[in-house]
Amino acid sequence: MKRSILYGLILLLASACTNNYTSHIRDLSFQNDSLRVITMLINEKANTIAVLFGNELALKNKLAQKPRENNELYKLVTWRQQPNTFWYGSKINGALLCIETVKISSKEGQVVPIYKLDCFDSPFSADLPIDRTQRISFIMNQQLVVLP
Repeated sequence: MKRSILYGLILLLASACTNNYTSHIRDLSFQNDSLRVITMLINEKANTIAVLFGNELALKNKLAQKPRENNELYKLVTWRQQPNTFWYGSKINGALLCIETVKISSKEGQVVPIYKLDCFDSPFSADLPIDRTQRISFIMNQQLVVLP
């Protein structure tokens, strides 16, 4: 009896030492470096999730509701949604679809937004509106997520 308990404990200890756990679901497709989250958008029909990131200056000006300044940087990153295998019924970001960047610069005393679009999924790029001013306006008019 003592031997079977001892063998059982040794077997239990040996099986507890194995590492079968994966630490992440997938590799990160977007490194936000020093950018902070401004807001998040979920489109159930298109099955996408978008997060608007901004640098410290952009976040500070959004928080204080100040006018645009030179060197503000906004990035709207859009992913396709995928089911979360660790939480039934929830969805997380999957494949990276596109990154829309708006950088505020100044030319001759005027504040000028510069728009750049990087698409990584060709069918998705055909669905995006081509009007740059409309996209800049959409990105710049997003409200800051409520902070506790």
